[in-house]
Order: sequence, then C-alpha cells, then structure tokens
Amino acid sequence: MLLGPSPGSADKSESIRMGGPNRPVDSVVTIGRAAGRIYFDSNKGRNGRWDNLRKAGFGKMADATDAADIADALTTLANLDWGNHGDHHAIPDAYLSMGCADVFEVMKQAKPRVVITLVRRTWDALLPFLEEQRGIVAGYVSATGLDCRMLCLPENEACTLLLRSPQHPSRHFFTATHAELIRQEVDYFLNRSSCPMNSENR
Repeated sequence: MLLGPSPGSADKSESIRMGGPNRPVDSVVTIGRAAGRIYFDSNKGRNGRWDNLRKAGFGKMADATDAADIADALTTLANLDWGNHGDHHAIPDAYLSMGCADVFEVMKQAKPRVVITLVRRTWDALLPFLEEQRGIVAGYVSATGLDCRMLCLPENEACTLLLRSPQHPSRHFFTATHAELIRQEVDYFLNRSSCPMNSENR
C-alpha cells in the first residue's frame, strides 16, 4: 500500500475538491491484473519513479521478470485527505489527521504486508494514530536506516511494515538509490523468521 497526503492537483477536466470533512465515497474498490496500475498523462517523467517505488514495495520480487505485473495487480494507493492539492503543505494538519481513521479501515480490509508513506507529513499524522490504536510493535530495528515501524493490524496473523519513503516519487529527487533502500528494507522485513505478536498490540 502506498499512502499519500492527497490525490494532488485536479485534472483540467475535473472540478477541484477541497477535502477535509464530509469525505465522499465516490470510488469502487476493484481487484484485478491492472487494479494497482499508476500512470500519469501529464508530467510523464514521474511514471518511471512511481513504477520503481511500486516494485520496491515487494522486496526481492522486484527483480522478477514479471515484477511490473505483480505491482499492477497488488498495489493499493490511498490518501489521508481527498482534496486536490498540488502542494501538500497547503493541506491543514487537521485534514490529514481526519483521514487516518478512514485509511485505517482500508488497511484492516486490505491487510497489506507493506505500507509506504510518501511524504513526512503523512508519516507524522499516521504514526500517532496507529500508536493510539495500540498497533505498533516495539523493537523493530531498520536494516537500512529508513524510518520504519512494525505494525499488527486487527484480526491479521501477519505483521505489516510501515515505512516512510525518503522522497515522493512524483518529484525528481526520488532516485533509484531510494528505491533500492526500500527494496532492501522490505526484503529484510519479509524474510524475518518470526513476527512478535503481542496481544496488547493487536
């Protein structure tokens, strides 16, 4: 699962949504071979960076010849706020915090093994919320130095890696090195021999 602050700027053909309270339910959850494909018609240079991030979220499977197909089928993209903001700094903190409960419901349903927040503000809003839900398991030590936590979602036997991407993939600052660090961290997490399931954190 990739988790951003908002959907970004609206397309020219779309009305601008302000976000915040009264979040609409205007999309249908889908599953299929292309359900998780992410492609932008504008600023197309970012498509490659998004692909690298999506594949990195699957660890060593990113090296497989069908890595793009795996990412297309199994990637989920969510946002804390539903408004159209080209600059996430324009989103009020309250709007990001407001979206945590909605995203948490999606996480409980999807049960992702990896959740990657795309900007620090998303991480800073979500982490305290998850701590309040008693879902964070103490003691996980990152193998790469990236900001990471281990998360146990309700009614899920497998733990989840919560990770903050060093850069947003829509920005040219996101590099192949960043994608490789994420891939290494995910691979390390998925290959752990055990998952410390503490009933106090479930």
